[in-house]
Amino acid sequence: MNRDFFRRLAAFRQRDRLDRDLREEIQNHLAMQAEDNQRSGMDVAEARSAARRQFGNSTVLVEQSRETWGWGPFERLGQDLKYAWRTLRNNPAFTLVAILSLALGIGANTAIFSVVNAVLLRSLPVRDPSQLVILGASADVAIPGVRVQNSHDKTDPVTGRRFYNTFPLAVARDFRAKAADQVDAFAFFSPGKIGVNDSAGSRPGFLTLVSGNFFEALGAPMALGRGLTDADDQTGTSAIVITQFFWEHSLNSDAAILGKVLRLNGAPMVVVGVTGANFRGVSMAGFDGPADVFAPLNAMETIVPDEFRGGSRPKAAPDYWWVQILGRRRPGVSMQAAASRMTAIFRGTLADSGLAALQHARNPRILLDPGDKGLNPLRERIQFPLLILMVVVGVVLLLACVNIAVLQLARAAARQREMAVRLSLGAGRARIIRQLLLESLSLSALGAVAGMSLGAWGAPVIAHFLTALPVFSSAWLDLSPDLRIFGFTLLATVSTAALFGLTPAWQATGVDIASSLKDAPHHTSRRGAFRLGKMLIAGQTALSLILLGGSGLFLRTLRNLYHLDAGFDRGHLLLFRLDLRQFGRQPEQADQEFERILEAIQNVPGVRSAAAMSHLLIGGWNNSTELSSPRTNWQPVDTSLNFVTRDFFTTMRMPLVAGRTFQPSNAASTAPEVVINQSAARELFGGRPAVGQIIHQHTGNPIIDVQVAGVARDAKFNDLRREIGPTVFVPFASSYRFLSRAFAVRTSGDPLTIAGPIRRVIAAINKDLPMTDVKTQTALIDESLHQERLFAALLTLFGGFALLLAAIGLHGVTAYTTARRTSEIGIRVALGAQKGQVLSLVLRQVLWPVAVGAIAGLLVSRFATRWIESFLFGVKRLDTATFLAACCVLILVALAAAFGPAWRAARLDPMKALRAE
Repeated sequence: MNRDFFRRLAAFRQRDRLDRDLREEIQNHLAMQAEDNQRSGMDVAEARSAARRQFGNSTVLVEQSRETWGWGPFERLGQDLKYAWRTLRNNPAFTLVAILSLALGIGANTAIFSVVNAVLLRSLPVRDPSQLVILGASADVAIPGVRVQNSHDKTDPVTGRRFYNTFPLAVARDFRAKAADQVDAFAFFSPGKIGVNDSAGSRPGFLTLVSGNFFEALGAPMALGRGLTDADDQTGTSAIVITQFFWEHSLNSDAAILGKVLRLNGAPMVVVGVTGANFRGVSMAGFDGPADVFAPLNAMETIVPDEFRGGSRPKAAPDYWWVQILGRRRPGVSMQAAASRMTAIFRGTLADSGLAALQHARNPRILLDPGDKGLNPLRERIQFPLLILMVVVGVVLLLACVNIAVLQLARAAARQREMAVRLSLGAGRARIIRQLLLESLSLSALGAVAGMSLGAWGAPVIAHFLTALPVFSSAWLDLSPDLRIFGFTLLATVSTAALFGLTPAWQATGVDIASSLKDAPHHTSRRGAFRLGKMLIAGQTALSLILLGGSGLFLRTLRNLYHLDAGFDRGHLLLFRLDLRQFGRQPEQADQEFERILEAIQNVPGVRSAAAMSHLLIGGWNNSTELSSPRTNWQPVDTSLNFVTRDFFTTMRMPLVAGRTFQPSNAASTAPEVVINQSAARELFGGRPAVGQIIHQHTGNPIIDVQVAGVARDAKFNDLRREIGPTVFVPFASSYRFLSRAFAVRTSGDPLTIAGPIRRVIAAINKDLPMTDVKTQTALIDESLHQERLFAALLTLFGGFALLLAAIGLHGVTAYTTARRTSEIGIRVALGAQKGQVLSLVLRQVLWPVAVGAIAGLLVSRFATRWIESFLFGVKRLDTATFLAACCVLILVALAAAFGPAWRAARLDPMKALRAE
């Protein structure tokens, strides 16, 4: 086989010499035969003619000989490609429209698929990721008294079964000690952003605390140094590992990084390793990733402030569930066997906890999920939006294919004489179809090249919009191209070429040779093409209507959310965050410094009031506690929690409907004071007055008595879409201390103009303390509507593109229709038809498929809009006004596109038309 291949390759490289030798040999045979004929008595001309007859068709013999050399098919392919490129070059308008259409369609699909690949398909860049498992726990009902941290816990609404993704530290240790023969379990905890200092200054970084076997069990690659070990995860150790991303982008690829001391929130730690490229932990988003710095779990009290580790609760407390656990299965161990073994260990640990709530947990067990892609809260949040976008861009690509197919059919009308000539000269139909498909493939390839560039630009933009929630502020996606992306683009290229090329190619070669050579325009083969063109226009109209209707629904959703009453005044508010963790402040020192800063801000000209809070409103983050009252039989009610200063309600213009805000010292009260919202008041007290009442706040052990000082108006907390639930506002000093706070400043003018003066007064108190996340409340709300804005923007863009394609296709079909009916129109005009009648005749023929397509689009929309119903707000998925407006726009575009050819037909000179006939 290899010898045959090299023989063919050698023949191809020497094809000119071989071809020359073959022709010389044929000429020699003809000359010898002619000489023999002359000796038999023929004259010279008759001898040569007889020799050619006796020898046979020399051209056919040459072709047959070339076939034996093995490179004939490649040569014909090259000829067909040259012909295809020449044809496209001679039709620049059609070629440009087709390439731009395909570039947008393939580019949009490539961009979305790049994000899909990064979020849903890529595995962790570690050793044998298929052996990794994610550990979760479940119980028949929620376990009371458990304090969870960084949890994605959830309750099954049907069965009431509770699912946990965090564990107490004792469980992680028991798994490692008692199940090591089946699963090598490793634990980690991500407290979020920290301050990283060295002699060059301070920069933020995301911290992940890990068990000593994290790097070894995970099989994480190392670029420099080593990973953390069990020896590092001992009390008093100070080793850390940084990621290559952080090393390059924040530490300028410091060549002396190993052994260097970095201060994490003021605590000195020594760098012992740098991870390999593209490794940033086991999660790509959320508060559990991606990481910049890895430190041992035992360093938690040293690095992490109270506010990010459950207050002052000991890290080993059995009711403090804060670590997440992954594991690597040993060879030959099944998921079921490992889960059974670890369930037994889990139940034993709970039984030994000494806490009745844990000992009496109902049917606790361990659940194992595949861990090859790591923890992925991002996947759960944007998987469905991604699939919706994938369908939308698929529709766009289908529209592009339909439009090019329509234009190809119109071009076929102009090329039917060419096809008839080629067929009459003996060209096979298969060869012509192959040439036409190569034209389509060339168009698709050019569109794919442009689309890849567009996709490379669009993927980060789409990823940014999809991950633009504060909870995903640390999202990091690997969008670099790989074989999957190239394979997808190749598949899209070939598929589109087949979609828009095959049927027009078949139609183009199905001509009546005799009538086409006589220039007769009325032959049945073209009627089939005309009917097909009308069907394609109807399909294009239906798809365009779906996109336009969806665009209208999302635009109305966006408008409704922007005009929604959030319960506070969003205007003239400047927001920012200050973080004292990197300075090693004690909680009391931080409280005093924050108070000085707040007082200084209130004295800045142009500032009306200022307040601090733990959670920005409509910021995406949510903290919760549990409250109870006699009305609830002291059963806890899940309640959103925000720590605020006393001027919070004035600054946010969130009025109190009863009572007052906190007293400055709360010294006169027997219990700490809180303010609750109207929803909490209804839940806890029904119609009874809430002010002055004592309620329980379930923050763990012991339960705290708090007194209701006031009731605030209901307001949105972390999400505009979410129904307003019970919320409690607690003064900062009444609980554990915060070393970072968010600030809201109400101004009399443009909030952003006050940022500079505020930055200066903060620098006067602490010159090294930066303002971060500086934005207005309006901008924060804009960010919270990222998905709605993305859908509205993309559907509007693609809807406009669909309209443009529909206009081009309709124009082409109308031009083809009028050209085909030239003689008929000429006869009508000669018999007295008026311009208006001819105009109406042509427009009716074109608008019929548009009307049919609009009806089909409305019917399909009844089902298609079900998939986006959950994204809509304040508008029905079958909103009549929206789809009626889309239909009107489509009809107007269709009339505008068809009017030009129809007007030219109405002004047709009947004498010229009849002479052409």
